[in-house]
Amino acid sequence: MVEQKVLFHIDKEVYGIDIRYVRGIEKYVDVTPIPNAPDYIEGMINLRGEIIPILNLRRKFGLEKVRPTEETSLIVSNSKGMPIAFEVDKVAEILTLEDDKAHEVPEIVRSEKTDYAGVIADTGKGLAVILDINGVFTREERKAFEKTLESTQEATNAEK
Repeated sequence: MVEQKVLFHIDKEVYGIDIRYVRGIEKYVDVTPIPNAPDYIEGMINLRGEIIPILNLRRKFGLEKVRPTEETSLIVSNSKGMPIAFEVDKVAEILTLEDDKAHEVPEIVRSEKTDYAGVIADTGKGLAVILDINGVFTREERKAFEKTLESTQEATNAEK
């Protein structure tokens, strides 16, 4: 079976997302912060009338935050029914991946904190971690994030 993956850069590493889960790729825009959100949540944007939280993958992966550049992009997706945009340093390409180029993540690196690692892909230029977008948040992170979003939406609605 052949699948397509959107490859992107975070720092010096290459990651990917299955194209079936990508709703769009957007240029970075100003983000409205969410008070008390985890440090890897940049904030939210209004994208064509839909409020979408922004997850900074650099921060999620324990890297230092950097200023957005012209290449910084937002990959819009859904994680367990929740709209989300992943802030990435640069979208590289759409890769057509043959089955024999996708490998299971070694058991030794599997943990709740690495549930985001779906498969390892041999891109022909090196290896890339293909994200399982439903594993990006731990259960506790998802609960805390949903609670933060609810309180932010309640505050926004009260202002109207």
